[in-house]
Amino acid sequence: MEKHLQRSYKDKYVNLRDIHKSIKSDVNNISYSDFYNVVKTFFEELIHELVTNKATVTLPARFGKVYIKKMLQKRAFHYRCNVNETDEKGDRVVYKVPILNDYYYKLVWLRPKKYKMAKLVPAGFFKRAIKNELKKGNDF
Repeated sequence: MEKHLQRSYKDKYVNLRDIHKSIKSDVNNISYSDFYNVVKTFFEELIHELVTNKATVTLPARFGKVYIKKMLQKRAFHYRCNVNETDEKGDRVVYKVPILNDYYYKLVWLRPKKYKMAKLVPAGFFKRAIKNELKKGNDF
């Protein structure tokens, strides 16, 4: 079976179900649905604090701090991969797309040294929350 070029990164990350399996004995056999709801609620509150209140949030258990930083755009173009043409041709098909904004917003995690290999990957709903806040006329 042919491996998709643009989807090979997914082996690098740990999903929530794997985390639940690894800590199941430590949390008195909490069900996956309850665990999922707790984690989902935590991240909804985190996003609310970061986006709406524009706060620097201190994470529990000494995981560091997170905040949103407004950065000046330095590149003239984004490179976008066309998934359909990539699958058809077998080679990666990329197009240059001009950047129309002068700024972009970055999620910054100030983390302890022991977590230097970890990173936060903002999900789509996080990016949409920032976009909705900007549409309201609020800036960071």
